[in-house]
Amino acid sequence: MTELRDKYQLDSYWRFKFDELCEKYEKKLNRTVKIKKMQM
Repeated sequence: MTELRDKYQLDSYWRFKFDELCEKYEKKLNRTVKIKKMQM
């Protein structure tokens, strides 16, 4: 039972990390897109 719980916590932790990374990447992407639009 503890194994399962640990696995679940790990999964949620990585999901959280992944979301965080996606958010950062998206912001970065948006910034570059804005810069490109301004240059055009």
